[in-house]
Amino acid sequence: MGVPETAQIWGQTFHEATFRTLRDSGLFADVARSGTGRYVLGANILEQATRGYGATFSVHYVLHDRQTDRDVWAEDVTASYTFPGTAGTVLTPYNTEYKALMRACGRNLATLLEDLAAQPNNRWRGP
Repeated sequence: MGVPETAQIWGQTFHEATFRTLRDSGLFADVARSGTGRYVLGANILEQATRGYGATFSVHYVLHDRQTDRDVWAEDVTASYTFPGTAGTVLTPYNTEYKALMRACGRNLATLLEDLAAQPNNRWRGP
């Protein structure tokens, strides 16, 4: 198996990053991998693109309340990251694409947390 033409983040990598981000944020009363909690966050990667020394990462998120069987929040989140055009950046183009994509993903997850925290009456915080 060779190196892909462009950098990409695999679904399992994104799943793990999302889980850890939610767990470490303290935004939810509890975060479980099993999907058996009251709230289930669905995430569908819409786009992951690298351009030059930058990247864009877009995800459609849906927060579903299993108790009421209703979606309580949904949003498309897009985040970007661009490295400065330095000699070090120019000398490692593949690594730079991947790193830019990872940083765009990190910004995407940070925006997810900000958007969820800003919701009025966010019941998922717990008691």
